[in-house]
Amino acid sequence: MKKLLFTLMAAICCTLVARAQQEPASMPQVGDKVPSFTVKDADGKEKTLADLCQGKKYIMIDFWATWCVPCRQEMPNVKEQYAKYAAKGFEVIGISEDRSKPTMDEYVQKEGIKWPVFRDQTKIASLYGVTMIPTTFIINAEGVVVAKDLRGDDLGLKLAQLFP
Repeated sequence: MKKLLFTLMAAICCTLVARAQQEPASMPQVGDKVPSFTVKDADGKEKTLADLCQGKKYIMIDFWATWCVPCRQEMPNVKEQYAKYAAKGFEVIGISEDRSKPTMDEYVQKEGIKWPVFRDQTKIASLYGVTMIPTTFIINAEGVVVAKDLRGDDLGLKLAQLFP
C-alpha cells in the first residue's frame, strides 16, 4: 500500500500544471525537427539550441525537476551514460522545471552534473508540448528527434546503437 501511494504521489508531483493560457504545442515525434529555443547561461549570456548542439552528434534534451522522484531516480543512469558517451559527441541539455534557481543549482552541484542545466524561464516545456516530467528527446546534430522518453536500460541500448 505504501509503495502504491508513493507511486501515485510521484505521478501527481511530476505532472506539470499548464504554464500558459494557450494550448501547449504538440510534442515532437521521432522524425520531427524540434523547435529552437534560447536560454541564458550562468553568466547571463544567451545560448540557442544550435549553440548548445555545436560539435555534438547526438543531444538529449531532458525536462526534469529536483522535486520529481522519477527524475531523481533516473539521474544516476543519465550520469553514467553521459560519462560513457560525452567524449564521443553526446550532450545532455537539462531543462529544469524548478522554480527556485538556488535549489536547482544546489542539486546540480551535489550530484556532480557535468552537462548544461537551465531553468525553464522561457516556457520551453510548452514549446515542446511537455505535460509531464521526466520527458526526454534525443536529437541528432540537425535537430531531428531520433528517440524520446528513453530511461534505464533503454537509454543505454539506444546510445550504444548511436555510438557503435
